Amino acid sequence: MAFRSRGGSPAAHFYYCLPSTLSWNKSTDCCSWDGVHCDEITGKVIDLDLRFRGLQGKFHSNSSLFQLSSLKQLDLSLNDFYGSLISPKFGKLSSLMHLDLMYSGFTSVIPAEISHLSKLQVLHISIVDPYGIRLGPYNFELHLNNLTQLRELELYSGNISSTIPQNFSSYLTNLWL
Repeated sequence: MAFRSRGGSPAAHFYYCLPSTLSWNKSTDCCSWDGVHCDEITGKVIDLDLRFRGLQGKFHSNSSLFQLSSLKQLDLSLNDFYGSLISPKFGKLSSLMHLDLMYSGFTSVIPAEISHLSKLQVLHISIVDPYGIRLGPYNFELHLNNLTQLRELELYSGNISSTIPQNFSSYLTNLWL
């Protein structure tokens, strides 16, 4: 298992900016849009790469994003959803294997529903909160118990003061705290 610390500014880890969503046009097939990847057979959206797109504002729980039941990868990193909570509805994206919410301005508590993502292999979360990442009424162990496919975990600005599962390191290959 590799352990490493991440420091510096968010921009220090990224060297380019992907095209914006301004090119998205409702009259064209969304599978042709920048950052949207669809399954070639079903045509369903399986990957949304929206990192560093200049997205900003509140991230609402009624977002149509949560209707993408075939979504396997979601990257919302390096956007500005400052003050938005991480929605419990992320837990409904049952096909999700990769979730990246780094440096996106989310605040407060990681919802327990994240533990419903049993196929999740990669989880990157940073929280904008004076107290750092908090796990709500649940603890670290309960959040990770069901995430047996998790291989990579990055929690930035966290303060974990709960029990860590005994088998925690048996399935992780990368851990950044």
